This record gives sequence, C-alpha cells and structure tokens, in this order.
Amino acid sequence: TGCSVHEKPVLSESTSLTGDWKMLASDKLADNTGEQISSGDFNDSDWHMASVPGTVLGSLAVFNVIEDPGFGINMQKIDPSQFRQPWWFRTNFSLSDEDLGKNVSLRFNGINYRADLWVNGRKIADNEEFAGTYRMFTFSIDDCKKTGKNTIALKIWPFADGEYSIGFVDWNPLPLDRNMGIFREVYLETNEGIKIRSPFVYSKVNEENNADLFIKAELINSTGKEVKGILRMNYELGMVEKEVALKPGEIQSCHFDPSEFSQLSVTDAELWWPNGMGNPRLYNLKAEFIAGRKILDRVEKKYGIREIRSHLNADGDRVFEVNGKFVLIKGGGWTDDVFLRDTRKSVEAQLKYVRHMNLNCIRCEGFWGKDETLYDLCDEYGILVMVGWSCQWEWEDYLLKPC
Repeated sequence: TGCSVHEKPVLSESTSLTGDWKMLASDKLADNTGEQISSGDFNDSDWHMASVPGTVLGSLAVFNVIEDPGFGINMQKIDPSQFRQPWWFRTNFSLSDEDLGKNVSLRFNGINYRADLWVNGRKIADNEEFAGTYRMFTFSIDDCKKTGKNTIALKIWPFADGEYSIGFVDWNPLPLDRNMGIFREVYLETNEGIKIRSPFVYSKVNEENNADLFIKAELINSTGKEVKGILRMNYELGMVEKEVALKPGEIQSCHFDPSEFSQLSVTDAELWWPNGMGNPRLYNLKAEFIAGRKILDRVEKKYGIREIRSHLNADGDRVFEVNGKFVLIKGGGWTDDVFLRDTRKSVEAQLKYVRHMNLNCIRCEGFWGKDETLYDLCDEYGILVMVGWSCQWEWEDYLLKPC
C-alpha cells in the first residue's frame, strides 16, 4: 500500500490566533448585540488589549490597565464586581480565495468557562454547548467565512458555583476573575476535510532496550462524502501505514500494534529515563493522512519509550517502577502563574530549577498547564508528573451554595 507523495504539499494548515485580541466588560456594551460586535466594521478602539492565551485579570495587568496586582496591596484595590459579569473578546483574521474552497474551522483548546461564539455577524455556538474549562471545541465556520477580513467575537462567562473549573491552592490563591478568559490557544484550521487528532505512542518495555510500541490516533472526516486514504506513522525507528475508509462525518480511532505490525517490536532502542536515572531520550513521531497522492494532514509529536508501573509492597506502601527499575519519587508541588501568564521561557526556567535540585517529579495540585508546554518540557527534562492531586480546600468551590 506504499506510495510516494513527497512532491505534493501539505494542504492542512493550523494558524495560532494569538495576537491583536481585545476585550471589554459586557456592561460597557449593553446597547450592542453579538451580531454587531462580530461585524468587521464595529469600532473597538476603546477596548482593552487582551492576552490570548490568558485571562481577563492577567490581561489588565500585562497591559498596565491596573497596577501590578502581585505588588504590595494592589490586589485589594481591584473591584471584584467587574468580574461577576460576562466579558467580550474580539479579533480579526484573513482568508484567501483559495481558503474558501477548503474546510475552515476554529479550534478552542480551552476557555473558562462558557461562551457565545459569533463570526461575521452570525452566531456559531451558544453558552450551553460551548462550556467547560478542560474541553476542546472545534466549530466549522464554512457557512459564514469570506475572503479577506473575518471577525470573531466571544461573550465569556466565569464559572458558577458547582461548575468544575481551574482550582487553586493555599500558596497560589484563586484570582478575583476566577481565571475567566481564553486561557489556551485558538487555532484557525483550513484543510481538505480530514484531520488527525491526538497521535500517541504507548510503550511496553519487555527487557532492557527492547519494547513493544502501540500507536493510536483519531481521524476526523468533516466532509459530506466518504474518504479513503492511507494513515502513515513514521516513528523514527520505523514506519507503519494502513488503508482507512472514513464515512461522512465519521470520527474513527485508528490503532497500530505489534500483533499486526511486527516492526513495532523494537530492539536496541534508547529508553526514556527520569532525571537522575539516565537520559530522557525522545523520538519523533510524524503522522500523515494521504489520499489521491496528496498529504491532507500532517501532525508531528515527540514520544519517549518508557513504561511506568506501581504496586503495593509488603508494608502497604505504593512503589513505582520505570522501565522495570525502582524509582524513588522526589518531587514538589506545582502551580501555574496565578494569572496564567506563564510562557515557555518561564516554565522552562522553573523546570531547570526542578532538575538542578535533583528532583524527578512535580505534583500538580489540580490541573495545571495552560497548553502542552509544561508536559513537553517535562518530557525533555526527565520529569515525571502527578496530575490532579487536590487537597480538601478545593472541594468547597464545587459545592452549590445555599439560597
């Protein structure tokens, strides 16, 4: 089933929409509708600049609308009532004539907490379906896209009592805006209707330097017709591929394992080890979907060959092993910047401290990392991650308050 497509371009594109966002509290826009605000000629000259990814309060601090809330008693000077209402976010992007012939969508990797979405004067989603801090959303805008300038507007509400959202810890308290905003990246996606999502490699280490690899990925067909093609996985140590048929609108989970592809049983591989036990070796994974001698989508990731196991010893204590060898967990608590202003540079600096202290683990009190940066860098530096270990003080926020 092999084919050569190297001369053909990759037709799928993802553009991060990180610049030129603006925001304003909804009480300042009481006389305006979503249809008006998402129109290209709407005047937003008196709006605040917004950091996306980021939060409302973080943006107010970054762009000096308020004094640094982390200095002195500046936090006490902030009026919390302004964050008990929705805030509008707005930006523009451009499409070419060629883009109009493709599938165009917006992908939101994380908003907090719910939103109405408008594009070019049309409502795409309401706050009942577009809600949830750790959910990822993709919305087609094919019915309202146009050549040239296009406009996005979101009306974002903070989470209410009883809704699961971003937590807090006693050394990193919940900010006044409850981290309301577009806190993870927004992507403009143009493609031929086929997307590869979440390619992943799971390893089972049999003995030193020998392992079985299991590769998974989702394929999404957003077209109205059946699409047949080849899903190819180049995992640096080899390559596997299989023919796939996708029904109209189908989301299909595809698997590659050694029982079907013997080359996924690798020998003399370099394993991934935690800090202090060896080199955290990472390999490249390139996933491609090919149809009609064209690459319709390509996603590239890194992965490590490792297997983590745990058991209870004779004393009832939890013991961990990495690649069959005992590992003493040496870690510390981790939280993001209180206003979610972390960058790759700031996260990397902190993880260098973790490594230089001879730690091999971080424990996330809650769910942290406003994008993949934290986890990618932990892979690079040989740092294990315990995710979601929250203490009791977080629970009270998830209880409905009595009337």
